[in-house]
Amino acid sequence: MIIDVHKGQLQQVLLILMINSTQAMPEGGQIVVNCHSDEHRSARLVQIDLSDTGPGIPENLRSRFGSLLCGRPNGSESGLAIAKRILTSYHGDITLLATSSAGTSIRITLPLA
Repeated sequence: MIIDVHKGQLQQVLLILMINSTQAMPEGGQIVVNCHSDEHRSARLVQIDLSDTGPGIPENLRSRFGSLLCGRPNGSESGLAIAKRILTSYHGDITLLATSSAGTSIRITLPLA
């Protein structure tokens, strides 16, 4: 699989997500990264799923997940907003797949070259 992205920027996105996961698991836990290709409406995509075994995103933030991807009201960008900006610059996206007391799963989607 080949994707046309700047290596350092993709590393930054993954680092942001992994830091968020480790901060959610101060007593330790597991982070799993899976990568696979898919086809959607004749577009070939790579999907990178990052899952952790943390306590999940709190209920009051779940409904605001989309706004966390857009930046904070005070003008500073959250890590998720930076990740979203990087991914959209490469025609990609980031989505919340699932969150519960058993953990959180987030998907990065990018087009294949």
